[in-house]
Amino acid sequence: MKAINEENKNKKFWIHPDDFNTIIAYASSSYNQFKAEIGGQLIAVQDEEGDYILKRPVILKQTVSGGECDIDVDALTVYYSEIAEKFGTSVRHCWWHSHHTMKAFWSGTDNATILGNPSRDWTISLVVNLKKEYKLRIQFFKPFLHEENVELNFLETEPENQEEINAEVKELCSVTQVVAPVYQKNHNVYNSNQIDIYNQGFYNSYAAETHHYNNIHQVNVDFSKIPKKKREELLDEITEVTDDFALGGGSGIDHSDWNKWAKDQNKKLKEYNLKLVTFQTHNEYENATLSYWCDDYLLNLKHNAIGSRRLYEV
Repeated sequence: MKAINEENKNKKFWIHPDDFNTIIAYASSSYNQFKAEIGGQLIAVQDEEGDYILKRPVILKQTVSGGECDIDVDALTVYYSEIAEKFGTSVRHCWWHSHHTMKAFWSGTDNATILGNPSRDWTISLVVNLKKEYKLRIQFFKPFLHEENVELNFLETEPENQEEINAEVKELCSVTQVVAPVYQKNHNVYNSNQIDIYNQGFYNSYAAETHHYNNIHQVNVDFSKIPKKKREELLDEITEVTDDFALGGGSGIDHSDWNKWAKDQNKKLKEYNLKLVTFQTHNEYENATLSYWCDDYLLNLKHNAIGSRRLYEV
């Protein structure tokens, strides 16, 4: 199998661009449809030169959310059986998953998943984001426990059909949602079905560019006063800041750094009737970096007729 660049021929791990683009397409579809991560499987087939070619990206039945994805155990068992029947038991598997708008890094959940599935020697894992950034990890279990992030090299092929990707993601993924009975400010009770109807009606009536239903804080956020370009720049900046904080690990970054940055930003956002949320503890902030969407960090200073329709858990 020939590489695009002969100078890279000794690299160990390869993937066809169409296979990589299929993974990105799955990730994009899950984000666009569910605002969620998604995961799946690849096989790693060794070629005559001893290199490993990652191929046949698939998704399986799974539960997805903003911070994780859980593949159905029975579906995974059937998949392993089918691959063994077709390629033999010596074929290696690669677990891949997406981090949507976050940077490609190994979260605590990722580490637990990888280390919780040991092999006789080593395993392969791939994490990607919507910007096509990635990390490819070789986790060694013997002769001693250690890991290496290695380069993924690309071979030439053609991309997959996005419509087929969207249909497959919609068929095999279900979104995790925890909806409790809630009260409105006027104390009219909404059951879970009524909330769904209300949210649907809200988005049918108001453009997503000007309003956002903040599920974390159970409130509708009005963005109509901030120019579209300014809002996009702000959301990009929030993504960059939270990614940097999320990747900081033990480098001393905590919620106080965010709060200081948010305080400076809030002086500029006041004219748009917006403010960034702040956090009381480091754990509270860390959980936010794993579960918030960019819009979720923003609230209105004052609520208008629509924004005042805040829902409170019972």
